[in-house]
Amino acid sequence: MLGAMIAVTAASVLSANLHLPGIVRSASSIGVGMAVGCRFNLKIDRGMIWHILAFVGFIFLVSLALGFILMAFGIDKHTAIFSGMLGGITEISLIALEFEAITYQVSLFHMVRVITLMLIVPAIAGRLPAPEIGVKALTVTGKMERKNWVVMASMSIAAGLLGGFFQIPAGRMVGAMAVSAAYSKKNNVNPKMNRTLHNFLQCIVGGAIGLGVTPESVVQIRNLIIPLIVLDALVLLECFAHTRLMCRLAKWDKLTSLLACTPGGLGPCVLLSVEMGADHSVVTMYQVIRYLSVILLAVVLGSFMGL
Repeated sequence: MLGAMIAVTAASVLSANLHLPGIVRSASSIGVGMAVGCRFNLKIDRGMIWHILAFVGFIFLVSLALGFILMAFGIDKHTAIFSGMLGGITEISLIALEFEAITYQVSLFHMVRVITLMLIVPAIAGRLPAPEIGVKALTVTGKMERKNWVVMASMSIAAGLLGGFFQIPAGRMVGAMAVSAAYSKKNNVNPKMNRTLHNFLQCIVGGAIGLGVTPESVVQIRNLIIPLIVLDALVLLECFAHTRLMCRLAKWDKLTSLLACTPGGLGPCVLLSVEMGADHSVVTMYQVIRYLSVILLAVVLGSFMGL
């Protein structure tokens, strides 16, 4: 995504006459929705419900607080709210695009956040002892047959198109995500999107973000330096406070709690948990919950602000 965004940004700044066809934007929204929904295929113990509610509540409160802080720096409300969301770059950028926020600013805040966390958190995690892992959460590992893939993809595309037709906020992404998640859960399977297709979607989203950059907007980036620094510092504080909270509530070890509560990329956090010996099933589950809950929050807030 970063490479595509840089290339398209350069072309856009040089005044190239570029635009993203509506059908490409729709297809990428549906594809990203499917990719996210496929991840929600985990078994949740009933005893974990209160821990999950506390986890999501903390994420919601911090995301809203960060958005309001960015608004205090003079950033418009749509861009500020989406920039403060502790979700994935691709998903939040697409939603921000649909609600007409300044997407290159949104993606800039998110990229700086993720890069900072991925530089600092592994260094800290490497100093923490690996836990004796107990069975707290289990991933579903059933394989997905090709015909089931076709069925799920068809249903997800149909749901995404219906969401767009009825003008539901971020309807294409939400519709595809809901159907793929429900299908994976019902059939007890663990589908994985083709890596080439996943990379292609990342490129499309990166290109869409790059199109929002103009020569005039580049000049304005210097005004974002202080908000970027402040946001980074606050996100690091949130990460450590959230880690401490979940250690106390859920009785997790420090390593698992740190990686589960880090609002960085889902993939890197899960890989780190495997490499460092943390309870990767817990890390995976809570990272997925963070992704999905923040997407829901972004859609709801975007709809509310559009009224």
